[in-house]
Amino acid sequence: MDGSPDGRPAAIRSDPAQPLASPDPRRWYALGLLCLAFCADTFGSTIVFPAGPAMERALGLSQAGLQWSFTAATLPGGALLLVGGRLSDMFGRRRMFMLGLVLLIPASLVCGWAPSTGVLLGARAAQGISAALLVPAALSLLTNTFRGEEERNKALAAWSAVGGAGATAGLLLGGLITVTLGWQWIFFINVPLGGAMLLLSPVLLREPPAVEGSRQVDVPGTVTITCAVALFIYTVTETSQQGWLTPRTLGELGIALALFAAFARIESRRAVPMLPPGLLRSRTLVAGNLVLLTAGLSVDGMVFTVSLYSQRVLGYSAIQFGGITAIMTASSIAGAPIAQRAVTRFGLRVTGRGGLVMLCLSNAGLAATAWTGGCPVAIAGCMLVFGLGMGCAFVAGTIASLEDVPERDSGIAAGIQNISFSLGATMGLAILSAVSAAVIHSSQPGAQGSTGVLISGYCTAFICGALLGALGLAVTAAIYRTRPRAATTRASPADSAQARR
Repeated sequence: MDGSPDGRPAAIRSDPAQPLASPDPRRWYALGLLCLAFCADTFGSTIVFPAGPAMERALGLSQAGLQWSFTAATLPGGALLLVGGRLSDMFGRRRMFMLGLVLLIPASLVCGWAPSTGVLLGARAAQGISAALLVPAALSLLTNTFRGEEERNKALAAWSAVGGAGATAGLLLGGLITVTLGWQWIFFINVPLGGAMLLLSPVLLREPPAVEGSRQVDVPGTVTITCAVALFIYTVTETSQQGWLTPRTLGELGIALALFAAFARIESRRAVPMLPPGLLRSRTLVAGNLVLLTAGLSVDGMVFTVSLYSQRVLGYSAIQFGGITAIMTASSIAGAPIAQRAVTRFGLRVTGRGGLVMLCLSNAGLAATAWTGGCPVAIAGCMLVFGLGMGCAFVAGTIASLEDVPERDSGIAAGIQNISFSLGATMGLAILSAVSAAVIHSSQPGAQGSTGVLISGYCTAFICGALLGALGLAVTAAIYRTRPRAATTRASPADSAQARR
């Protein structure tokens, strides 16, 4: 692995032996296309939730079948992110991006036309696989299209902003599309959108120069890490039904951890490993992914808890809850360019830590607000702060997770970045929902539905979210404190900027 004089991997740039290509004049249009693809992915991941009841009635889905209509896409999508990232490094980022779109279009058609539960679940799984190919390739294309540090940070800030916008748009528009056009159109909408992106891809996207290296697929490593991540996501998702301390859950988690250990052992013995061992030696990359993991722990669990609290305790309608979510999304979008400028002025550490601090404070504020009566202005203020914190944390974490990465490994680094946030979101939702449920169910049998008991459960979940954020903040700070001292001689201005961090 190429590295800087202090032994760390070099920042993303062309190999020294190759001349740096002139900036692509179409790069800002390419950014729009790549961000549109990411927005479509996050939009599609949330638009299904409002349409759930209509799908349940139309297809006769059981409760388990309805849950699996969501999980069938997230499970393979999360499990194959690393594989998709490595394939984009080996066979071309634009090629994998277009392959993801080619798979998305027919999968979406089949989802809309699905006559049965089995067909729907199979097509949803295909959608998840397409996302695993599409998203890492898109992020890798972005980092290779924008070579200058300032432009790349601006592009990553835009990427972060549209991701949050897409997720919230799915929640807000899913119900409207279902009522007006039918639930099938939450899937059919991908067909013209995917077709347009597929046609624009060869026009706007420039394939980065090929880097010499083996195209041999690490089959044992690929199978092991895919099974490990899939089993981990499945187990955590099922804890809402099975519980955390049941023999089944503990056994599945033990098998998942054994598979992760087996993957590490396999990779240490491979001549061409799937995950380059030197990649994880970058403390900036590790800290950036921990920031993203912590942000994921915070966001889904918090939104889920707020949805229950606002509707079960405060009596908010779904539209009112959507308005609360919109406050968070708007502030998150506004926070992205603020974070980009903060990174330039104050560095990654300060911006990332500031974002995590805001996530902790907003969760603590929601707990205090719920305990004292649920003032709407206070809830809105907490959501505003949470959105700003999410924008700062996601931008800083994304930049850091891709900062010290050789160009040839940018795809696998993008896969790690995406899986960090995805795993965090999955675990955060499971942990906070389990905490609130445990507190509520531990009360007297006749009091479990009382307002006081519900408030106690949701307050405890918010406090747990704040503690998870504080834990991530402490671990990230410890990693940065133990970072080796930078060498005084630098090979490039990009390395000099890295030393200041």
